Amino acid sequence: MNDLEKLLTTYTEETQELETAAQEVLVDRWIDTAVGIQLDGLGQIVGRARDGTGDVTYRKLIRAQIALNLSTGTVQDVVSVLEFFLPGVTLILKQEYPAAFTVSALNDALPTSSATIAAEAMGQARAAGVRALLHYFSTLPIFYLDGYNGATFDGPSLFTATLDGRG
Repeated sequence: MNDLEKLLTTYTEETQELETAAQEVLVDRWIDTAVGIQLDGLGQIVGRARDGTGDVTYRKLIRAQIALNLSTGTVQDVVSVLEFFLPGVTLILKQEYPAAFTVSALNDALPTSSATIAAEAMGQARAAGVRALLHYFSTLPIFYLDGYNGATFDGPSLFTATLDGRG
C-alpha cells in the first residue's frame, strides 16, 4: 500500500465512523426504532411520562400524546385521540348542539382503566367550553327476542365520564 492509499484510508475510516454515528442518531431517535432511554427522551419531548410501561406500550402512548398535542379541539380530533387509547373499539359519535358531543365505546375486552385513561385524553383534546361525554360499556349488552330458548338480558356495566369544560 502506497502513501496515498494510506492517507485516503485514514480519511475514509473517519468518514465511515461519522456516517455510522449520524445513522445511529437518526435511527435511534425514531419512535418505531428507539428503545430504553432514547424512547424516554422522545416521551419527555412530547410530554408523556413512561410510568413503568414497556417499550411497545410506551410507543403507543407517545403517538397518542402527539395526536393529543396536535388536537385543535374538533370532534374528529377527539375521536382520533380516542382511537389511540381504545384500539379496536367501536366508537359511536353523537353530536349534540350547540357545543356538546357523546362518544359511546363498545367493547367486551378492555378494562375500565382504559376508559378512564381515554376519558382523561378526551378531556385534554376537546375544545374549551365543549361538553364531552364518553360512554364505555365494559361488556356488550346481550339481548334476545322473545321466544329464544334460554333468553337472557345481561345488562352492561357502564362507565361514564362527563367533561363539560366549565372548570
